[in-house]
Amino acid sequence: MSTHTAKETNRSPKTLWRRLALGAVAGVIASLVMAMYAMIAALTYQGTGFFTPLYHIASLVISPDHMMMSIQQADAGNAFAFYAGPAAVGAAIHMMT
Repeated sequence: MSTHTAKETNRSPKTLWRRLALGAVAGVIASLVMAMYAMIAALTYQGTGFFTPLYHIASLVISPDHMMMSIQQADAGNAFAFYAGPAAVGAAIHMMT
C-alpha cells in the first residue's frame, strides 16, 4: 500500500549519485576557470609569470624555490618559465582542494 511521491523519488540512490556527479563536474570546471584566471592575472597585471600560481600552490609541500625562479625569470623577460614537477604538484593540489 505504498505510494511514491515526488519527495521519495528525489531521494533515491540513483538521483543522489547523479547529483554528486554533477556537483563534482561543476567543481572541476570551476577550478579550471579559477586556475586560468590566476595564471592570466599573474602573467598580465601582476607580472610574476604565467605558471607562478602553480608553483605557489606547490610550495605548500615542496620548496618555494621554483616559485621564486619563475618570478625571477618573468623579471628577466621569460614569463613562461616551466618546471614540470612543481607544476604537476601544484595542479594536483589545486584540483584536490
